[in-house]
Amino acid sequence: MTALQAAKQRHYAALMGAGDLRLRPGVTDLIREASAAGWSR
Repeated sequence: MTALQAAKQRHYAALMGAGDLRLRPGVTDLIREASAAGWSR
């Protein structure tokens, strides 16, 4: 893994941990619909 990739992964993980990432429009609805249909990870 390059140093750039590692830095990007650390940055992304920090954003996720802080709750600073937003889902794209429609993704929340898609997740809810999948859950209601019985889908899981």
